[in-house]
Amino acid sequence: MGASISKKNKEATSTGTGDALSVEANSPTLKGSEGQGSDDFATKNKMLALVVDDNCVIRRIHKMLLTKLGVDSLDVENGKQAVDLFLAGGKFDIVLMDREMPVMNGIEATKILRSMGMKTKIVGVSANSEKKDIKEFMDAGIDEFLPKPIDRAKLAAIIDNIDESVV
Repeated sequence: MGASISKKNKEATSTGTGDALSVEANSPTLKGSEGQGSDDFATKNKMLALVVDDNCVIRRIHKMLLTKLGVDSLDVENGKQAVDLFLAGGKFDIVLMDREMPVMNGIEATKILRSMGMKTKIVGVSANSEKKDIKEFMDAGIDEFLPKPIDRAKLAAIIDNIDESVV
């Protein structure tokens, strides 16, 4: 029962209490409801994450993990949808970006988002963790890399670092 945001029939869903979200081209930020996870460090700053992955099960797992860490989240199924959300005024504290996706992969989406001025921490996520593939992703502009399945403690440390830099 998550809230939803749609732009041209492409939906992103949010965790939280089911409050409606809307995005308009001039909207400065996307706001969800406060996180309801077991950890408090992200909740106090109402952090919002974007989960970008073509696999709906992985998106659900990542959203549940973020919720447990006190972070609200939206999710989309490819890089183009992530770029579209940014163009529509979407603001996020962290992006979990899959590497391999149809329509637009994570490398291409990251390059575009960085070229458009996105400063948000982008965490590259992939089951493929060969050094050359990680380097290619890092060269595209990600800030961190986490192999799938995501380790909760490592993600918590990244989120905690973002939270401390905001305070």
